[in-house]
Amino acid sequence: MAAVPRVLVCGAGLTGLTAAWHLRRSGIDVTVLEASDVVGGVVQTVRRDGYLVERGPNSCTLTPNLAALVESLQLTPMLRPAAPQAQRRYIVRGGVPIVVPSSPGAMLRSPLFGLAAKLRLLREPFIARRQATADESVADFVTRRLGSEPLDYAVDPFVSGVYAGDPAHLSVRHAFPRLAALEREHGSLLRGMLAAGRKARVARSAGDAAAGRHTMVSFTDGMATLPITLADRLGREHIMTGTRVMSIASQRSGVEVTVERNGARVTLHADLVISTLPLHALDSITLPPAAQVSRAALQRVHYPPVASLALGMRRADVAHALDGFGMLIPSRERRNNLIRRRGTREKNHKQLAAESANVFATAADPDEQSFREALALALGELPPDQRAVVHLKLWGRLTFEAIAEALDIPLNTAASRYRY
Repeated sequence: MAAVPRVLVCGAGLTGLTAAWHLRRSGIDVTVLEASDVVGGVVQTVRRDGYLVERGPNSCTLTPNLAALVESLQLTPMLRPAAPQAQRRYIVRGGVPIVVPSSPGAMLRSPLFGLAAKLRLLREPFIARRQATADESVADFVTRRLGSEPLDYAVDPFVSGVYAGDPAHLSVRHAFPRLAALEREHGSLLRGMLAAGRKARVARSAGDAAAGRHTMVSFTDGMATLPITLADRLGREHIMTGTRVMSIASQRSGVEVTVERNGARVTLHADLVISTLPLHALDSITLPPAAQVSRAALQRVHYPPVASLALGMRRADVAHALDGFGMLIPSRERRNNLIRRRGTREKNHKQLAAESANVFATAADPDEQSFREALALALGELPPDQRAVVHLKLWGRLTFEAIAEALDIPLNTAASRYRY
């Protein structure tokens, strides 16, 4: 009888746990190594003061593969689909939330775009498809086909919300393959969208109610339900938390992995190692010669930092209908947000940064330099390579007041209910 192969999975995020779960169901001996003390990676849910807060993603699209995974874990009854209002998205322009148009006709009627941008959109079906085979950025693709305003007020905030990235540095072929396919197959985005709409309507009339629609879901107890259930079904004895991988070496008998746990180094043996770690984490691991990766190449892969801030408000204090799935703020709006709010359009950035730093330093933290740097970052004073993590206490206050204005919450009420 053949020996059961042993596999080590590095990383107890959603990818690592899913891989381990499938291996375990196939009868393979698997152990997951996780440097932190919890499973789930960025998918974390907390309950506090009666609120359920997502530290990472707050929903996901129920793809066929995900639905099969949920079913295998017997979690289907725990799924919570998004409300019908989730079909509506808001984008801020001029400090006002505007519903994102959901069709070409709605786009032409929307106040989200100016007249010149709408006239430019009418040209889109007559723009020839791109013949070059080289990759193209999302920004170049959208500007070429739709113009600069849709890039600034539709694509840019969407890219920020999904990827926390810059459309100028993302590949349209990989980040938005459907857009690239619409041009390739139909020669036009608008013609492609109309064709896709017709196809979905035909499918729905034939009885497929979900055709053309993507169901957004969460779980009754939050998104962390999925990784926690994976870990429980896998068996906690098969997960080594607080375990940092130090080196991986090939041996005649398999693979030797050295880890650090509880201050001591331990050597583990396996037939195969699967890494689901972020690429930058590999930079600190000694790898076998056959698996050596260019350190410079690893450092070029950008992982954008994301700060998640949860705010709780009484529904009675919010005048907005809250009839949508969130509000996105374009980069152009964020860049001048503080200038508009403080009514100092005539002041230059450096004056405003210094003035605002004095206001907020005493209220939130004695480290005034941190606030000066954070405000300078917000106002575009720091070059990209010097941008530091923004202090959350500062951004908590600024974000709270900005959201209060956008959602028509009385500022005196909002200020009194904000706590550091």
